[in-house]
This record gives sequence, structure tokens and C-alpha cells, in this order.
Amino acid sequence: MPTPMPPGALSLRDAPVPSRPTAGISLVEIVVAVALLSVLTLSTLLTLIPVSRQTRLNREVEAATYAVSDVLERIHATPFSELLTLYPDGTVQAVSTLENGQLAISYEDVTTDPLIMTLALTWQSPEVGSMSRTFRTVRTE
Repeated sequence: MPTPMPPGALSLRDAPVPSRPTAGISLVEIVVAVALLSVLTLSTLLTLIPVSRQTRLNREVEAATYAVSDVLERIHATPFSELLTLYPDGTVQAVSTLENGQLAISYEDVTTDPLIMTLALTWQSPEVGSMSRTFRTVRTE
């Protein structure tokens, strides 16, 4: 026979049962949080990769522009009468700051004044392959 309960006591059957546990985090919540963090991390990385590549490419173009500007400064500092001697038509100079860098100097017409010079720079970029930039300058007596 069951033991009688004292007056005013509640049995376990009479205790209120919470409809949902209130303490802790469920496994579903953890999985959703990890999935969201993974998506955010992946999207950030996929944005940074092309930005990093473009930064390296910009550095190469900057080095190319600097190399040509150095030659252009020397050309403009050279007396007009010595230009064709120091920089003959078809001259190709190596550019050591760029991989396989070559700077070709040519003239539209070597017999005229002003001299219209074209400097064509080519190099091999590890990022995109063959690259080139063309610069023009005019010299007169």
C-alpha cells in the first residue's frame, strides 16, 4: 500500500513541467551558428584573394612606370645632338626590376625635329603573363 503524503505536499506528478528547456544551447543552434560563421569567413576570404592579386599587379605596373620614368628623365637630360648616339633607333635595354623586362626605344622619324620617341616596355608577370606598356615623348632642339 502506498505511503500517504503529508497535507500540503506536492507529488512529482503535480509539479509543473516546462514546455521547453530554458538552460543551455541546443545542437541545432550550434550547427546554425557554425554554418553562418563558415559562410561569412569564406565570403571574406573570397573577397581578399582578388584584392591581393590586384595589389601585386599594381606593384608591378608601378615598378614598370618607375623604370620608364628613369629612362625618360635621362633622355630629357641628354643634349638633343647626342640623343641618336646614346639612344639609337631600335635600342633595347634590360629592365632588371621586372621579370624578363625589356625597354625598346624607337623614333617615328630620326631626320625630323622634333623627335617623337616611343618607349615600349614588355615584361613577364607571374600574375597574368605577358605585360606591356607604351610611353611617348617629344624632344626638340
